[in-house]
Amino acid sequence: MHPKSLSAAQRGGFTVSKIKPFFTRIAELIVTHSIIAELFLNLDESMLDLGNMKEDKVLIPKEAVTGYCSDHSLTVSKHITLVGICAAKGEPCKPAMIMPNKFLPENLHDTLSRCYYTYSASGWITIEVWKHLVKNWLIPLINERRARMKMPDAHVLLLADAHDSRFDSACCELLAANNIHLVIIPPSCTSIMQPLDQDIFRELKRYMRKWLS
Repeated sequence: MHPKSLSAAQRGGFTVSKIKPFFTRIAELIVTHSIIAELFLNLDESMLDLGNMKEDKVLIPKEAVTGYCSDHSLTVSKHITLVGICAAKGEPCKPAMIMPNKFLPENLHDTLSRCYYTYSASGWITIEVWKHLVKNWLIPLINERRARMKMPDAHVLLLADAHDSRFDSACCELLAANNIHLVIIPPSCTSIMQPLDQDIFRELKRYMRKWLS
């Protein structure tokens, strides 16, 4: 890590007193529940901004089962939020995309088996979107992972940032009921302590900038 990055983080609150309880909690969970690397997960969102454009697009209405519609007046926002998740052992998991409208571009339709799509008017994550993702994407994804490992009741450690949605009581209870221990990375520390930010998302955005240039 570059010294300037660490200095900036320290000024923002990245201190031993703040991060020590975080690592202590992780160690306790790993020992108490015998959590393995395959079930030590990191979840994070990253905004992918491709700009905005207004042009004729062939779109799939959310409520449609088959067929397409073409809306010449629709402004298609190219801002989306990627929700990524990966295991400490390195395996990627099926990501989710938060789209800024209720339409899915036709050229993404064949990716439905590889990516979970949901909707937010702003394209950002909200408490309601988080609730939806926890119930319909995150828990099923983790259950499928445990089933493949023949460990259906195994405990999972999930790292995430301190977005307001993470503290929704209903979501916390649902995760706990499914043996998923949500551990929040301390505020102002994610730029250094968030694994997805440090590696995967950084490379993804570098690739996208190159692809778009």
